[in-house]
Amino acid sequence: MSDSQHGAKDAQQIGVEPDLLPLGSLTVWIGFLVALVIVIMIGIWQFFSRAADDEVHRKDLARVSETLRELRVRDHALLTSYDVVDAKAGVYRIPVERAMDLLVADPTLLEPAPPPPPATTDVAAAKPTGSNADTAKTSKEKP
Repeated sequence: MSDSQHGAKDAQQIGVEPDLLPLGSLTVWIGFLVALVIVIMIGIWQFFSRAADDEVHRKDLARVSETLRELRVRDHALLTSYDVVDAKAGVYRIPVERAMDLLVADPTLLEPAPPPPPATTDVAAAKPTGSNADTAKTSKEKP
């Protein structure tokens, strides 16, 4: 009899290795390799997606328009320089840092705004005056 006709028991008795494939461990290894390839593909996709996003940001989104640059320079100059706003009214511009130092030194400089004047309504027209008011009272008092 040839080796292919012998069973596993006969193969052990003869001292040869059987021709059976180890399907369990082979399936585990194939599953591991497929999972590894999938993880590597996802990693590569994430890497290139991130690189593309960074490139778009660098080329398009990171550019600052000339108008915005000019606005920032103007705002910086206004916030860090002294200037006369209205000399007659005594209104002057001082740097923000200096204003904060002055307020820390003397908090009373920050007084609350005065309350607004009361609203003017035509109260005189709403109240009866003169002889009409007196007759209204007397008519109510008399039953």
